[in-house]
Amino acid sequence: MPPFFDRVQLHDALQNQAIPVLEALEGNDNLHNHSFRRFERDDPPPYASSTESEEFNDDFLAPPPPPRGELPEELKAIMEQPINDDEMKHMAFDMGSILDPVDFYHTEAKREESRVEEYRSNKIFRGVEGSRRCGVLVRRNVKRRWEKLGSTRGVVPVALNAPCYRPH
Repeated sequence: MPPFFDRVQLHDALQNQAIPVLEALEGNDNLHNHSFRRFERDDPPPYASSTESEEFNDDFLAPPPPPRGELPEELKAIMEQPINDDEMKHMAFDMGSILDPVDFYHTEAKREESRVEEYRSNKIFRGVEGSRRCGVLVRRNVKRRWEKLGSTRGVVPVALNAPCYRPH
């Protein structure tokens, strides 16, 4: 039987392919005995994992190998120096956008919104009222996920006019 992807296809396969074969085996003793003897005689087919993909090989997903040999002395000298105040301020400024809770919430909310729209694409989320309904569901899902992770309170906005709400 070919591979099946959902319950409808599996149900159709059982009705159209498997059940007629089982009924034929039940009605014909010679066919039943032949199939039984063949089952007892033949070795089982080799195991083939359904999770393996032939599209990607492991080399594609593996991290790059470490550089061979030692680092040059100039690089070692640069890396061993402590960070000065200017470099620390520069790095803190650059990382501020990464660690900003507003930007982090916005990114998480956009991911959750795409999940909600993909999973529940019906009339409830259409129009202005639907987008508000979707926003409520997104905020609720993000808030619950962050509470499970032990995140601090006060980061998730409570309404569309909250400072971290950003329109599409």
